[in-house]
Amino acid sequence: MNDLLLSETEVDLLLADAVTQNIELLEERSLEHEQLEVPAFERVHAGMYTRQITIPKGALITGRVWQDAYVDIMLEGDISVASAQGRKRLTGWNVMEGMAGRKRAGYAHQETHWITVHRTDMEFLPGRMLDRMTFFSLGEYRVWYDQRDYELLLAEFGISKQLAHDQARNDSDCIQIQLLTTSVRPSDREGLGLFAVHHLSAGSVILPAMIDGNRTQGGRFVNHSATPNAQMVPIREGQIALVALRDLAAGEEILNNYRDALQLQIQPEEKL
Repeated sequence: MNDLLLSETEVDLLLADAVTQNIELLEERSLEHEQLEVPAFERVHAGMYTRQITIPKGALITGRVWQDAYVDIMLEGDISVASAQGRKRLTGWNVMEGMAGRKRAGYAHQETHWITVHRTDMEFLPGRMLDRMTFFSLGEYRVWYDQRDYELLLAEFGISKQLAHDQARNDSDCIQIQLLTTSVRPSDREGLGLFAVHHLSAGSVILPAMIDGNRTQGGRFVNHSATPNAQMVPIREGQIALVALRDLAAGEEILNNYRDALQLQIQPEEKL
């Protein structure tokens, strides 16, 4: 089924998960020990926010996940940096493309001086910019990113937020079916979501999303993602199945790109 092959973005995210989970586990374990304070010198000028830090020799640090792309400038030093893109040892000075949605860890072999440069139209609030522009985990970033993408798709299809809100609560075309592989429960994203109750294999049918033109729980409660793990697949007229794009773990929320649903004339039910 070639239409179920993962996109390049989905492959990157899938591979990134394993590395990011290890970095976040390292961060969690590091919090059990005494923490090193790394002061930051901040300034805002001409719509740019800069953040300068000095990483002491022997320091093991983990970074936040930035909302948007930025510029990394290493002024001097010697540091090993690990991310989903691999491990690099950087020395001297380097100017690099900072990536949104990336979690990193670093170990300073020598004292290292680092600056990041970010575009922003936010009011400068000293000491609070980092919390406003970053997330602690990749999971938090993805929820935020998908919410932003949801708002973009509403604009793309000319759907107002009020109309989407009203549709989310309209169950006139919904039917209930027995759920064997999934459950409906509260989602960290918003409202209710659809979750796998056991392992589901890539390419497998999770459940019917539409039967005879009526939406099931699979068509109603699946939440939106710009990088989905499931897809709406038409079987025949009035019949649509929700199919896994990759292996899904028990307890994982099932996500679909609402653009596909809209193109199949299925209105998104639960707003992300």
